[in-house]
Amino acid sequence: MISEAIKAKLAPWVIGGALVLLGILAGTIAWLMAERDQLLADVAKMGQALNQAKVTNAENQNRIDELQADIQWRDQKALERQQRQRQQARQLAAVQSELEEALKDAPCSGPDYLWPDAVFERMREDTVSDEDGSGPAGSASPVPGTNTDPGTAKPAN
Repeated sequence: MISEAIKAKLAPWVIGGALVLLGILAGTIAWLMAERDQLLADVAKMGQALNQAKVTNAENQNRIDELQADIQWRDQKALERQQRQRQQARQLAAVQSELEEALKDAPCSGPDYLWPDAVFERMREDTVSDEDGSGPAGSASPVPGTNTDPGTAKPAN
């Protein structure tokens, strides 16, 4: 009997406590589900950002590969150009030494030698002295840009 009285007095408290605990549990589950949905949305956004980063990374890597290939091509061309320049310098030195040897005792190597008109035309081509681009008019002169023939001298401006 005492136990039934205690049960009768405690039953509303136990049932109320159980209902409160069930309410707290239901609220916690609802809150956790809302947080789960929010976290799933955040994970989806991060997944999209990661996929975009992968695409951007692949594009950047392709561009880097293209630029490296371009740099290699330019380096190769620079090496080829240097080799050509060295070869041309060797050829020029050989031709120059041949010419110096050939002209060492030549009768036209003195300071009074008058160069032919063709030499001066080639030297004056596309220069200030060749205003019309047709080459010099006049006879040979020991100094480029001067004319010893007074009949063809240009008036001073």
